[in-house]
Amino acid sequence: MFSLRTLATSVAVLLGIRGAAGQSASAYTDTTTGMTFQALQDSSTGFVFGIALPETIGTDFIGQMVFSLTDGAGWGGASFNGAMTESLLLVAWPNGDEVMTSFREATAYSTPPVYNGSDVTLSTIADGTYVNDTHLSLTFLCGGCIVGDSLTFSSTDTSAVLGWAYSTSSPSDVADETTDLVYHSAGYGEFGLGISNAQTSEYESWAALASGDDSGSSSSAVSAASSSTIQSSSTTPAVTSSAVVSSTKSATSTTPEATSSTACAASSSSAPVTTTKAASTSSGVTTTTTADSSTITDANVCMNSIIIAALLLVSRTLTGMVVVRRRIRAWRMQSTFGPGDRVV
Repeated sequence: MFSLRTLATSVAVLLGIRGAAGQSASAYTDTTTGMTFQALQDSSTGFVFGIALPETIGTDFIGQMVFSLTDGAGWGGASFNGAMTESLLLVAWPNGDEVMTSFREATAYSTPPVYNGSDVTLSTIADGTYVNDTHLSLTFLCGGCIVGDSLTFSSTDTSAVLGWAYSTSSPSDVADETTDLVYHSAGYGEFGLGISNAQTSEYESWAALASGDDSGSSSSAVSAASSSTIQSSSTTPAVTSSAVVSSTKSATSTTPEATSSTACAASSSSAPVTTTKAASTSSGVTTTTTADSSTITDANVCMNSIIIAALLLVSRTLTGMVVVRRRIRAWRMQSTFGPGDRVV
């Protein structure tokens, strides 16, 4: 029987989905700041995103995002509840020697607009925030960022699923915190994280290192954080990692129902992106990726959307056929035995 699981598998195969599934966080120490996080460390791209939590969890956490740059270009993002849509997102990219940041919330699979919900703030930790020739590093105190509901993980959760995205191309206008983002063709995925593993007794002393007053409404907080100037550093962060046993929630992905018109509209907001992965080396850690050049075009996205729509149509048609078959069988049984007869 044709099932939804079969449909999802077929879509994944046909589209060549590049997202990483089933990843989990592990402990890593940033030697630049001396801070230890529970973090995703993606082996194929070198992308890192991690968080540290206080012993008594409230609404704040400390985060760090590190990713490599290609000729000074690229952007990275994190989802605080795993999925791209209906989650609080944080994106970062370089603007010369500055680190630009912006909180976003997507309601569709297109470039996400600026988040306009509850007050959230971002205060940078200077030692761990910089742009150099090869990498961008953003270390920050995220104020009011544990919202709960569907936007983020909750302060009472024992495990969480977070998400990440990475592109080797910069956004359309790197000086504008509301700029459109190009497709995250270099990589993306979800990962599980054990909350207790991220808690640390050193949280308060680390949080005290955060600078800047980014208080106010969510929109002004985003603007203030995004337009702040971050001094560049020539030091590339060294990463020391150790695997830990954690109780994590399984990272799962959901295949959305989409129509060709929706996906084509989403793809039209960005130009074709060409991605080339190369070997990169930083002090203390070496990440090597195989050469993988791919070009994402509007035509491909539209074709993928048509395939999805066709598969969904086939699924619904087959489901309808099963219902009709059952009704015909019931009618035949009623015609044969009559309404008062007993079927033995």
